[in-house]
Amino acid sequence: LDAAGESAAEEVGEPFRCLDFLRRRRELPSGFLESLCSYARKATRRSGGRRGLLTPEDLAELDAACEARGVDSDAREKLDHAIRSVVCFGVGWDEAASPQ
Repeated sequence: LDAAGESAAEEVGEPFRCLDFLRRRRELPSGFLESLCSYARKATRRSGGRRGLLTPEDLAELDAACEARGVDSDAREKLDHAIRSVVCFGVGWDEAASPQ
């Protein structure tokens, strides 16, 4: 995953399931977290204002993992933008996938 660089999250079929799997195995590379931050930011842009790509829970899990790992500010800035887009505007949010 580290070798794939910034595109690592996009090359994984379900990047947030991969995040959960790697986190549970305690084998979560920082490069994948940075890639997933970029993926989340791009997903809010690709959604064009539609819902359906991200859940607040996914973003919260990613934020916690980045905080624990001390991921750099550039990647965190992308994640913060994605979080604001989902929380404030509902952009990219997959409401059906969120637990009730």
